[in-house]
Amino acid sequence: MAEAILRFDDAIQDVIDNYDDWLAALNSDSIEEQALVIDELRDAYADLLDLDGSSLSKDFLTNTDNLELMKAAIDGDTEAYEQLLDLAGEDIIAHLSLDKAQFENDLNVVQNSLDAMNFQDL
Repeated sequence: MAEAILRFDDAIQDVIDNYDDWLAALNSDSIEEQALVIDELRDAYADLLDLDGSSLSKDFLTNTDNLELMKAAIDGDTEAYEQLLDLAGEDIIAHLSLDKAQFENDLNVVQNSLDAMNFQDL
């Protein structure tokens, strides 16, 4: 729990420190500027939403509406936070790359891990 709070605090500080620069870069025509802020945004969203930032698409990360929602969320707007969570979830689902062989491999890893835990009745 403490780690999640620290990550959330880091995200808040990142948005406070960088919001104007990020917004300017996303609104610029410079692909280089946009590319530079994508990694920073990926980390900020990951910290704020407590998720794996690598699962967010470039479209999500470069969307200025999402950035504005993030700013509103750190300013205490719970509806903006919930909307951002929903949008991130939708983005992740929309960009899932399902490889049947990889899925079956991952499923076997999970099943083997569960089997190894030897759950016992309490």
